[in-house]
Amino acid sequence: IRAHRISGESPRLDGRFDEDVWLAADAIDDFAQQEPDNMAAPRERTVVQVAYDDRFLYVAARCYVRDASTISAGLGRRGSIPASDKIAIGLDPRHDHLTGYSFTANPSGVQSDAALFNDTREDTEHEAVWEVATAVTPEGWNAEFRIPFSQVRFTFADGERFVTGMRN
Repeated sequence: IRAHRISGESPRLDGRFDEDVWLAADAIDDFAQQEPDNMAAPRERTVVQVAYDDRFLYVAARCYVRDASTISAGLGRRGSIPASDKIAIGLDPRHDHLTGYSFTANPSGVQSDAALFNDTREDTEHEAVWEVATAVTPEGWNAEFRIPFSQVRFTFADGERFVTGMRN
């Protein structure tokens, strides 16, 4: 997917995707399960869109469910998502397949994040500062992430520099 560069107003973080940015952004829905059946086709459809501005990465996720009454949406402390439905956004900003970050939310808006390292290890004490808004809908539930670039470390090739969130 190609992230949509926001040229106008940034989206409201409300779990609804009616702003111009989400009408213009590309969408993907060809995912595979991680759990319980690794690499199997998903049981339900998920659609994701990505956008960015000078300061933030935005991710819109629509988690469709055939029967919205089956959505599991428990409450919990930040960093400790209860047994519930959830969606995780994984980033590999160095493109080394060894390090990265994950940002997870459940339908109640409970957040958790981790720094990933050594390919399979994670540091759940990462405590990044980011936001998510969720909304349960008749079709399932939505999660709208706003992740500051300052919370994701990445490197540049020689000659590149970082200016207000953009590579030059």
